[in-house]
Amino acid sequence: MYSIRDLADGDFLYLDGGRVEHMASPHNSGNFRRKPRFLVMHYTAGSSGRSSASWFTNPAAKASAHLTIERDGSVIQSVPFTKRAWHAGRSAWRARDGARIDGLNHHSIGIELANAGACVRTASGAWTNPLGVRVSPDNIAEARHKNGAVWLHGSGNVSNPGWEIYPRDQLVAAIEIAKLLIEQYDLEDVIGHDDISPGRKTDPGPLFDMNSFRGTVFGRGEDGDLLWEVRAGTPGGLAIRTGPGKANAKAREENLAVGTKVQFNEAEGRWWFVTVLDADGGAELDGWVYSGYLVAV
Repeated sequence: MYSIRDLADGDFLYLDGGRVEHMASPHNSGNFRRKPRFLVMHYTAGSSGRSSASWFTNPAAKASAHLTIERDGSVIQSVPFTKRAWHAGRSAWRARDGARIDGLNHHSIGIELANAGACVRTASGAWTNPLGVRVSPDNIAEARHKNGAVWLHGSGNVSNPGWEIYPRDQLVAAIEIAKLLIEQYDLEDVIGHDDISPGRKTDPGPLFDMNSFRGTVFGRGEDGDLLWEVRAGTPGGLAIRTGPGKANAKAREENLAVGTKVQFNEAEGRWWFVTVLDADGGAELDGWVYSGYLVAV
């Protein structure tokens, strides 16, 4: 279980009584002058969370975030929650009270998710982002960004790039930590870097379902175990199979429609063994699905 402790140099994250790894970044603007109001979600575009957190310690970086969550759900803290990290840059947001907020570094906590972000397919069939991070085709889903075409260095404007899929362990950690931060600091909203800097930033991208995430962390979803649903834009629905992989027969000929809820049971790579739930929340069918088309609810 995550908790936050007030230490001499600021507020830090703990997991099961032990402090999460700390790689201190020099890039911060001191203590918040007013309490933070928002949580801003990012992706790193790097090869690993550790490489990104390490970069934040470099004097040349001129950037930081409070936390980086690795693909396996492990966490590195770079800046205490009581200090202003340099994660948002030029940014603005219209708060729920109608006020325009400029310079979100001064009003928000930032979380980076280890993820390559937008990628293009190479001649060999692999996928790579502009920084040269390679992603297996099994970990990619193509989607259009809500703000339109994405400009990628070397490729120009790309209407439907590939995006690295966020792993379950990473999302579960992000949800648990976000819930804690919202409770601890009375945060009023969760937003993406692409919300506060549209046209300039594309993170966390279309595979991070912000509406679902926001509803879950603010407690507007159902109580009990974390559920998942077939995400919008899944072409033709999601096939459910008798085993992990496309070579296995379908468990049911009809694909799962967008919005169908499932309960996670176990994983084999990106393939999950799930229980399909009916409208009343009862078990309807067990089978294997490709997790890239599921989002947390």
